[in-house]
Amino acid sequence: MLKLVKIHENDHLVEQCIALLNDEWPRDKTIRLKSLQKSSDNYPICLALVDEHENVFGFVKLSSELPFNRNIFLESLVVCKAKRSQGLGRFIMVEVEKLVKSSSFGRITLTTIDKEPFYIKMGFSRVFDANQSSQQTLPNSDSKHTAPPPMPSLFRASTMPANAKIFMYKDI
Repeated sequence: MLKLVKIHENDHLVEQCIALLNDEWPRDKTIRLKSLQKSSDNYPICLALVDEHENVFGFVKLSSELPFNRNIFLESLVVCKAKRSQGLGRFIMVEVEKLVKSSSFGRITLTTIDKEPFYIKMGFSRVFDANQSSQQTLPNSDSKHTAPPPMPSLFRASTMPANAKIFMYKDI
């Protein structure tokens, strides 16, 4: 049985989360620890995907995206390499959407380098691709939803993080 648990309520999982994150995106352990220690119910919130033995198989970090206060920004989502292609990423995203809905947020935004096909399968729309020569907002093909969000200044021009190539969103 898998479940998402809050890191700030499960300090004993921090080392496993750091190892999982650093396996995907190497970074100083102290910096990782400081980031995980900021987890709270008021955001940012860090969640670990664990089994009944409390083995960590996935991780997700969500932040409130200000000034777009009805948006949640998905900062990190990772599944351990040995467990990929088993539906764990989908499980995490379904649980994240439940959490976002229950918290009265209306939209999830994210950036990705190479996981766009996964997020499209999860119902996300691409707004911006840094690999394109011109920055453009792509039209929303689903008329039931509101227009794509304005591009946060973090993702404009030279301020675009080097590792964040595609900006996506999903209305909840």
